[in-house]
Amino acid sequence: YCQLTVCAPSRNSFMSGRRPDSLRVYNFVDHFRATTPGAIALPEFFRLKGYVTLGAGKTYQPGKPPDYDAARSWSREMPYLALQKNLTRCSSRHGASNKFLDVCPEGGTDDSFMDRRTADYAKTAMKIARTKRAPFFVAAGFYRPHLRWHVPKRFYDLYASTSIRTPRKSRFAPAGMPDVAWANEGCHTMTTAEHGTRTVKKDAPLPEAMVAELWRGYLACVSWVDYLAGDVLDAADALAPSGDARPDTVVVLSSDHGFHLGEQASWTKHTLFEHSARVPLAIRAPGVAPRRTGALAELTDLYR
Repeated sequence: YCQLTVCAPSRNSFMSGRRPDSLRVYNFVDHFRATTPGAIALPEFFRLKGYVTLGAGKTYQPGKPPDYDAARSWSREMPYLALQKNLTRCSSRHGASNKFLDVCPEGGTDDSFMDRRTADYAKTAMKIARTKRAPFFVAAGFYRPHLRWHVPKRFYDLYASTSIRTPRKSRFAPAGMPDVAWANEGCHTMTTAEHGTRTVKKDAPLPEAMVAELWRGYLACVSWVDYLAGDVLDAADALAPSGDARPDTVVVLSSDHGFHLGEQASWTKHTLFEHSARVPLAIRAPGVAPRRTGALAELTDLYR
């Protein structure tokens, strides 16, 4: 589980190893360097131990802390690769609402998408560290599957003939649930070329055909990131002295929050339902055999 179902406070939390209540960071206004200046951030901890620490994309929330905490978190072999918003959004807007589309299979070369550049940066960063024979901490902050679902068309094509079942129209609050647990602030509208811009309302779910279209966009993004993550892992193995990075490299794959795709008539995040609060957490570590655990885990377990 994440500590708070919003990008900035969640990232401030797990990158500093402290809970939002300790940091007093709950929104997109504050950041841990302002509220808790003595905190040692996760990449900073490794840098102080002599590691090469390099990062790209959305690791920290852009601007929170400023400049991706470049002065303290990252070493100097390469400049931090900042998230470029123009490489993360659809190029087309809907004619009536003038809002950018949320679903947009697009052409062009892969390096016209931010996440491809993030993956390539991570591969180069590992190569630099291996050349220096130095231990390394490399963070690849993939932006997808965050809105908008702007990825190469071939990943949409994977689901062109797939029958997508839309979620149940559950709009009933559990008994005793506080109102704040079902906040409708994650996304106020959704926009597609066919259905236009629709307001997200708890009492009026989006049309099923639109929901299926939105699901296809999300699935395409998941496949895109799966492909890029695999590419980075392959590079990690290829760059290892033995041709296999598993004996000396820990790999962690996770996210800052979960995601609603129409469940409880909600989209994206901000609620306290499982879809919003649960995150993927996969760890590949030396000497640890593949397995699953039913133990309760949270993002602050990664670094305390």
